[in-house]
Amino acid sequence: MLRSSFYSAGVVLLGASAFAQGNLSGQLRPITAPVKYAGVYHLGTGTWTHGGQGTAATSAAGIIYDNTCTTGYYAGMLTGGTFTDEGRLPSTTSTVLANSWGLGNDSEVGTQQSYSVDGFQIAYCTSEAAARSYDMKFYEAYDACTVAPATATAAFTITGLPASATAGVQACWIVDFDLCAASLSFNMQGDADGSYTGATTGVGDTFGWSFKLTSAAPNGGDGFLIAGGVMSAGSPQTCSGSDGTVFDTGSVSSTYPANSDLIGLACGTLAAGATPEQGTGMGSQDRFRIEGNGATANGCYFFGGNPIGNFHLQLYSGNVVLPNVSPMVAYCDPASSGVIACPCGNPAAGSARGCDNSAATGGASISASGSANLGGDTLSFTTAGQRPTGTTILLQGTASIATGAAFGQGVRCVGGSLKRLYVQAAVGGSITAPPVGGPTVSARSATLGDVIAPGTHRFYSAYYRDPIILGGCNVLFTFNITNAGDVLWN
Repeated sequence: MLRSSFYSAGVVLLGASAFAQGNLSGQLRPITAPVKYAGVYHLGTGTWTHGGQGTAATSAAGIIYDNTCTTGYYAGMLTGGTFTDEGRLPSTTSTVLANSWGLGNDSEVGTQQSYSVDGFQIAYCTSEAAARSYDMKFYEAYDACTVAPATATAAFTITGLPASATAGVQACWIVDFDLCAASLSFNMQGDADGSYTGATTGVGDTFGWSFKLTSAAPNGGDGFLIAGGVMSAGSPQTCSGSDGTVFDTGSVSSTYPANSDLIGLACGTLAAGATPEQGTGMGSQDRFRIEGNGATANGCYFFGGNPIGNFHLQLYSGNVVLPNVSPMVAYCDPASSGVIACPCGNPAAGSARGCDNSAATGGASISASGSANLGGDTLSFTTAGQRPTGTTILLQGTASIATGAAFGQGVRCVGGSLKRLYVQAAVGGSITAPPVGGPTVSARSATLGDVIAPGTHRFYSAYYRDPIILGGCNVLFTFNITNAGDVLWN
């Protein structure tokens, strides 16, 4: 989530009197305090880094669990009360499950069987002026609403958290915790045991985490923020289960690192992406367990479905294997989706390629890999299906041409302000740009006068020499071009 955003809030007061186990929606009450970002607390060293943090990625730092989708409520709790919630880290045996509301995917395939948890984020409110304290525990394998295992995978005693400037006046905070600064990181297997079960209840696939208020709360205003999209038709309606994480394959919205919040760990940092997303944590169930919370009976509770019965949590890994997701969205298929046909009677042999050429390859294509991150640009383009040899130019534009335009023996869909980034000789019908030792794409673009800003798109194609004229076209048309690609820079 964006650190400076506000939760238009409400409060769930629990524990003042005995409630029947089950629906606690009747206890929702509005609040008005903004939620502020306190900074990064380095557990083990007891030091803080306040304000904005995160720079260009020093490793593949990423969010592996994100349940931050704003609901506007928090769950009040009493001193000594423990709330236990659940979430899911996907293993490599996981499957893709589409969100029922067109928001992307609620489940994705994981990139590892086990993940290092190097940091986490919580959000809470308080009406106390004294510093706040919580005990937090994590459980590698935990089924929603069950009694937590006797031994936690990791446990932390957290003291000295920010409170309110004035007793009785509500204040709400988001805090990041860095574990690797003092070697407190821990591992959890994906899908609880490395194997995806796939039950809609999450049984057998989820991890657990708990928070216990340990500081005095005479004003009764402490508790964690409720987060996650309202569940309907088996899916969250506001934020998908993969939004904001490294696992999001971007079927609807942005992918890592554009979708990421800032990360500031001793073992990995990442600047906030151009389009950071809130998520409904993968595997979240609309229920949680309460124990030791005054007169509230121990057991399983929810809030009637709106808001969802889940709490704000992000998990960070300082070096996670990233999905093999292209930073480029291919487009410009001649004679398809409104794009004009090939001009020389030389149709492409299929999608994601340009018009056919004199080598009869069926048309040349362009693909991309790496990261279009301006703080750590590793973007690279590769062509295939050109003539075996010949001069090739990688073209960048500031706009796309939806219908395409005839361009030699091909169709060009890149327009606006055009820059010829690299000129190379094809080998085996292919080039890779930038060349080894050459400037990055963003650096080369800036040198040519187009300084790319975060959150903006650029469009790419490669055109190449083809001296044999097809289909009786103009004798001057001794060149052809690949399909095109759209890249969002962050």
